[in-house]
Amino acid sequence: MICSILISFVFAQALPPTPAPTKSPKPTPSLSNDAVAPSRPTVGFRGPPIAVTYETQVVEAPGPTVSMAFGNVLAFSGDRLIISGAVISRRIGADGQIFTFELKNNTWTSVSEMVQVQGLAPDEVAIQRILADPEFLLTNISRKGKSSEIISFAPTEGREAWKQSGSIKPPQNETVLNFSSAMALSDTLLAVSEVSVRPNQKDQDFPTNPRVFIFQRTVEGWKAQGVIQRDARYEPWWFGISLAMDGDTLAVGNPKALIPFTTEKIRSSLAPAMVCIYRRTPEGWKLEQEINNSGLSPWHGFGMNIALKGDLLVVRSMNPYDREAEVDVGVLRRVNGQWIPEGSLTPAQGVMKSKAYGYALAIDHDRIIVSDAMTVEGSDSNGRVYVFEKTDKGWQEEWRLAPKVFVSPNSFGNTIAFHWPWLAVGRTRSERLGIEPGGALLYKLEERAPQQDGSAAGAQSDPN
Repeated sequence: MICSILISFVFAQALPPTPAPTKSPKPTPSLSNDAVAPSRPTVGFRGPPIAVTYETQVVEAPGPTVSMAFGNVLAFSGDRLIISGAVISRRIGADGQIFTFELKNNTWTSVSEMVQVQGLAPDEVAIQRILADPEFLLTNISRKGKSSEIISFAPTEGREAWKQSGSIKPPQNETVLNFSSAMALSDTLLAVSEVSVRPNQKDQDFPTNPRVFIFQRTVEGWKAQGVIQRDARYEPWWFGISLAMDGDTLAVGNPKALIPFTTEKIRSSLAPAMVCIYRRTPEGWKLEQEINNSGLSPWHGFGMNIALKGDLLVVRSMNPYDREAEVDVGVLRRVNGQWIPEGSLTPAQGVMKSKAYGYALAIDHDRIIVSDAMTVEGSDSNGRVYVFEKTDKGWQEEWRLAPKVFVSPNSFGNTIAFHWPWLAVGRTRSERLGIEPGGALLYKLEERAPQQDGSAAGAQSDPN
């Protein structure tokens, strides 16, 4: 029983939401008008069916792995790929595994020894997520009964391995259990939230007015640069559930409510759902715009996942009161300092969005990546990852990625990392299914990978 509780604790955010039993009543909204949905936005452009593109290469850890879900944590460190997985430490000292891969002769190859997180105690959770830069790695630790923290790594001489170099902690004399529940990185700036994401917490462990902490990397290490908060009168329970940062722009997801864990009640903010955009100025971080769900989604779960790159912002929305409701993913563009809705992202024909649609999002080179680990196409239920591009008809699906190798059910696309032209999709380890030791599938989007029948994938099907 203890093991199953800990597993749920680690991977609650790693898997698509589990539907409630069909005969269970739906949660009752805390406000009478919460579940009332305005008219839905126009469906995005749905062109002719898109042929499937399969992986260019499969990479695996160079040795046995200890994480139950190795391959479910990915990041690009410049042009290097980092693969890991969350782990519950069973001993005092070092635990977990972080492997680095490099592109050599157009093939991704392991180039470093395995790295572990030092200084863990039993039952502490490490490596639930990684942020990476060529000069450092950041990964989080959930301390048992103490404030969580972020561990930093620096490359060793020759860049063939990483060495633990320090930590980033919440303010002194504060116990912040959910520190690093979400993180975002841009150059030398780091944003860290404390919104609660753990199941079955006591009410006092849920901050009703969570903060977003800002740090900056200096020659002396990571230094606190301030805190961003909303007005406590509105009880913004979910401010910071998602973070995205690029340059001097920080986007903070602030849904009104989220789908609760099956044993918990809905916690609803007194303010409407929105994404809050902040800009860094000489005087500090200033609110630039509050983006509501108008024209993008009717759901109060607007902002539960976001991605930001340049003047593009992508926002995922869900209905907190209906686990089976359609999921929305909308696009906004910054024009003359204002964020303007630019439409929704909808796959072309042949598939329908599932409740896992948009669980992972990414933007690079004006392409938007949207995952859906529960999509079914024909007889194939392995999930899909969609690549959208802007055309004269709006945002249109241009690539549809699928796994050719065997993957765990409902896992393809739960974790992605994008560094143009390479897209990495986690291949989660499963001892029960014989997927050992876990790793990733690599797609090169400049090329159309061959289909199983040898024809060029990615070309649109002949409508005749």
